[in-house]
Amino acid sequence: MQVLHNPWVTPYWRLRIIRKPIDETYWVLGLKRSFEIIDDLTFSVDFFGDIGDRRHFDNLYGGWADAKGHSLHSGLKTLNLVLRLDYWLVDHVTLFAFAGQFSIVSSDARDAIKAASGPEKRRDLTYGGAGVAIDF
Repeated sequence: MQVLHNPWVTPYWRLRIIRKPIDETYWVLGLKRSFEIIDDLTFSVDFFGDIGDRRHFDNLYGGWADAKGHSLHSGLKTLNLVLRLDYWLVDHVTLFAFAGQFSIVSSDARDAIKAASGPEKRRDLTYGGAGVAIDF
């Protein structure tokens, strides 16, 4: 993982290479920006994409093939936007709340999900949560 902190926007990337029990490669590329609203209250915007090889997405979406026999291909599969509020309660303890939007942008991955049965058929998802973070 690499993060380039600067005063404007923070670009970052993360690489995962998994060899056993499955053989796949997965990237996350993103931009993050934080704004201090008042003392101890920060608002952050995080925008990132998920990029992986064919094996990674076969593992996520199944060994899908369309009517012509084309399977999932590598490349950009999802885009994500996360908005987050952090309140520093005391040193090393933060209360946070967040909301996010997850969207599968690859047409073959969207088709694979559509062909699946069950609740995992969601191709777009809005989510959120709240919690406590403790820094060690």
